[in-house]
Amino acid sequence: MKTNIFIIGLLLGLFFNVSCSKEEITKPGLVIVKLQNVEDFDKVFIGMYEDNEIWRTPSFGWLDERSGIIDSDSILLTRKILSNEFVLVAEGLVYGRDAMLDLTVKEYIKMQNELGELSIPEDVILEHVVDKEPYIEFYYDENRPRIFELNDVDEINDIIENGELDQYFKKVK
Repeated sequence: MKTNIFIIGLLLGLFFNVSCSKEEITKPGLVIVKLQNVEDFDKVFIGMYEDNEIWRTPSFGWLDERSGIIDSDSILLTRKILSNEFVLVAEGLVYGRDAMLDLTVKEYIKMQNELGELSIPEDVILEHVVDKEPYIEFYYDENRPRIFELNDVDEINDIIENGELDQYFKKVK
């Protein structure tokens, strides 16, 4: 009996150790983008191929640590405005495979609630696509685990203001 408990404990320990290690290694890096208009930082982005096939849509209906509505306004805790109109993003944007909607996070959540669905139908989403190439500039942190976090805004602003962005982030566009 003691041997079985020891083996089960050992296997659980290995499972949790491997799980934690894998998460740390694959934690996605941050992305820094410049949009046509920095005021669009709170717009919804979807994953979409050139043929208009949607491969990623957000689901903000469950208000979690990423989004919410405060004082009738939307917030998106995975984006921060930086110096020189850059936006710091921690939500898996993909250069060349993203499109911007004309909906803010608040408007998207409201639409989800009105429809009573977490997933808005693709035909409705396609009606709201306004930019299939929303990024003027696109950088990402290719390090695993990533070097910076969302709360490193001051440090990243210093990097931008010193013209050193491409020393810490890989420039795609």
